[in-house]
Amino acid sequence: MKILYNSSDVHKAIKQIFKSPNQRRVAVVAYIGINADKYLPNPTGIQIICCPEPGATSPEGIRKLLKRKAIIQFSDGLHSKVYWSTNGCIITSANISDRALGCHPQQETGVLIDSRKLNIDRLIAEAKPYEISGSMMDNLSREDRRIKKILSSKKTNKCIKRQFKEWYESPYREPWKLGWWSKSELEASKSAKKVCKAIYNTSSPEDFLDLAKNQACTDDWLLTFETTNGKIKQIRWMYIDFIDKVDSNDKKAYEEEYSFQAIQVHKLNHYPPPPFHLSREFINAFKKAAKKYGVEKIENCNDITPANRLLYLTAQYLKK
Repeated sequence: MKILYNSSDVHKAIKQIFKSPNQRRVAVVAYIGINADKYLPNPTGIQIICCPEPGATSPEGIRKLLKRKAIIQFSDGLHSKVYWSTNGCIITSANISDRALGCHPQQETGVLIDSRKLNIDRLIAEAKPYEISGSMMDNLSREDRRIKKILSSKKTNKCIKRQFKEWYESPYREPWKLGWWSKSELEASKSAKKVCKAIYNTSSPEDFLDLAKNQACTDDWLLTFETTNGKIKQIRWMYIDFIDKVDSNDKKAYEEEYSFQAIQVHKLNHYPPPPFHLSREFINAFKKAAKKYGVEKIENCNDITPANRLLYLTAQYLKK
């Protein structure tokens, strides 16, 4: 047995026992950080079991590891931190995260023991792991956004600029939806303004969009744009703080077909980073893709999740 006195010792030991991709490697670890892939050598084939706790396990960290061919399962309530291979076993306090294993880490400790001392299959059975699904990842992403919204700062929002290509190629991509409007004199509803004043201490929302019932949810991201004569413009992100049911007597806000309003209370720098950065290249590619796909088809579809064909066309135009 070897005592690992600090985070550096723990990370060095993980790299040592996980360095060979030709052996069985297992991590039964509570939480995965956004940069977890940086701390595991040769992630391909590593079996990782983690707890899908919003705010603790990063959905983006999971996507990065899956993209690098790690095998990931969820386990509710898991708090173990065990790294096991036929080369050795580490029992430690360290999750796979920047705070635990990075340049300015928390103070972690652990022990390195002979892997034969721990029955890894029994530990896995005790964890009761289950397979990840798309809906689980969507829920984890939404809850992650909600928590980050509370904790976010301008500095956080400005420093992360994931590009569309990175988002598009990610497993279990972070979800977002489409929102559009045509020239309109509609205003934010009276009831939405009351909520903004009572809960958020602001007289009116920063942005709003009319929707049909059940088209979107609180903490969704919407990629919004204006549609005019089969063309789109003014592409921007919108974050939904809450959804308001518009009273039919509120004539300046009510629209019969779209009688709900998605409300963004603050400016965008108040929120966690959107799914990807709206670069000039993306905007041009998306406009071309929408024209090819059919702006009218987008407008007439009640499901505002972007169609796979539209996403594919956007990715193709970005390559040109």
